[in-house]
Formats: sequence, structure tokens, C-alpha cells
Amino acid sequence: MLEDAKKAMMAGLGAVLLTRQKVEEATRKLVDEARLSPEDAQRLSEELIATGERQWEEVAKSLSETIQRGFATMDIASRSEVGELRAKIDDLEERVSSLEGFKSSY
Repeated sequence: MLEDAKKAMMAGLGAVLLTRQKVEEATRKLVDEARLSPEDAQRLSEELIATGERQWEEVAKSLSETIQRGFATMDIASRSEVGELRAKIDDLEERVSSLEGFKSSY
């Protein structure tokens, strides 16, 4: 019965990521309708929540990888490259300042 309820909920909800509150509401309704025991409802809630969390982590990881690949194909400087360029600019500004000071002393 628990497995059937799990399959029905996952299919009925399109295996969409569910919030804890929605899962608990749905399982409470199954208990109220006497379709699940409170213990089975608790197990089902825990399984659905864990599944949702895993799916969310997979989606976040996939999205992050996709974004990184997208940026890699674009010709955009990385944060470290921008930092290196800032350091070089600072160094050049100091050198220009010192040369201008040297030149004005003549």
C-alpha cells in the first residue's frame, strides 16, 4: 500500500519538487481518508522530502555546470583574471607616477 501511494503521489504530482508543507498536507489527507496509516504516512513524507532534496541538489548542480560551460564558451574574463589585471594596472600607475615625478624634477 505504501509503495502504491508513493507511486500515485509521484505520478500525480509529476515528480515535481515538493515543499515539506505540501508533502505533509498530502500525506495527512491520505491518513484522514484512511488510505494510509500514520506510520506509513510519516515514512512516505520522509521519502518524498528526501527525494525532493536530492532532485533539487541535482538540478542545482546541473544548472551550475551549464552556466559554467556557457561562460567558458563566452570570451569573458574570470574573477582571477580581472584581479591580475587590476594588480598590473596599479603597478603601471605607480610606475607612471614615479616617472612623472622624476621628469618634473628636471
